[in-house]
Amino acid sequence: MGVDGSEGSVKALQWAASEARIRNARLHPVLAWEPRVRAVGGVAVTPNADEIAAFSRDALERLDSLLDAHSEELAGLDIERSAARGAAAPVLLEAARGATLLVVGTHGRSGLVGLLLGSVSRECARHAPCPVVIVPPSAGADSGAEDAR
Repeated sequence: MGVDGSEGSVKALQWAASEARIRNARLHPVLAWEPRVRAVGGVAVTPNADEIAAFSRDALERLDSLLDAHSEELAGLDIERSAARGAAAPVLLEAARGATLLVVGTHGRSGLVGLLLGSVSRECARHAPCPVVIVPPSAGADSGAEDAR
C-alpha cells in the first residue's frame, strides 16, 4: 500500500490496516521518494552517493514516524515497511508484484481537474498486477472504498 503522509494516504493506511486484520495478512506500507536536485550557478546538480543514502534514510525515518503515529491502528499486524527510490506509481506497481491487493489513497480531485491531471491511483488502477482499492480521503477504516478491478 502506498503511503506518503497525505490525508488520502493516511486514510488508505487505516483502510488497509483494517483489511489486513480481517484477512490475517501482512501489511506492506511503501513510501516512494526521489532525490532532490539542486541548482548551482544555474546548473542542475544531481545528488552523490552519500546524499542518496541520506535521502533513503530520511525516507525510512519519515515512514517510521508515520507508522508510529498510527501505532494503535497497526498494533498486532505483521508489517513489512519499505521506502523505495522512484516516482510513486512505478514504485507501487513494482511493490504490488506478488501482492493480493494494492491499496492507494487519492487526493479526492474530481470533475474536469481530475480528468486533466494524472494521478498515482489512476496509473495503479490501470497497470497493477493485482486488484487495486482506491480509498477516498473521506473514507475511514470501516468505510467502503472503490475497488478498481
